[in-house]
Amino acid sequence: MTLFTTSAKIVENLMEDAEEFCQSEFGKEAVLTSSRGEEAKMGFGGNPTGSIEFRCGPSVTSQSTVSDSLDELLKLKTLLDSGAITQEEYDELKREILEQ
Repeated sequence: MTLFTTSAKIVENLMEDAEEFCQSEFGKEAVLTSSRGEEAKMGFGGNPTGSIEFRCGPSVTSQSTVSDSLDELLKLKTLLDSGAITQEEYDELKREILEQ
């Protein structure tokens, strides 16, 4: 049994446990967060700073992807409403966006 370990290893182990929990309970990924709920940044030497917290849900990158998809859907709806595309084209393109 090793008594000493790096803080990076501790965080790695905690995140593995958090990932397992989030996947089994919610079907989502675990995201290391700051105390303000934002995605945490690693400090000097790759080690996290402050307390270790996580949330179950999409990462910030995933959230921006959702935002991009919503923007695409709004543009697509505008094209449909203006008559630039047909309902069938809209349905197909919408399905493609939602599958991303």
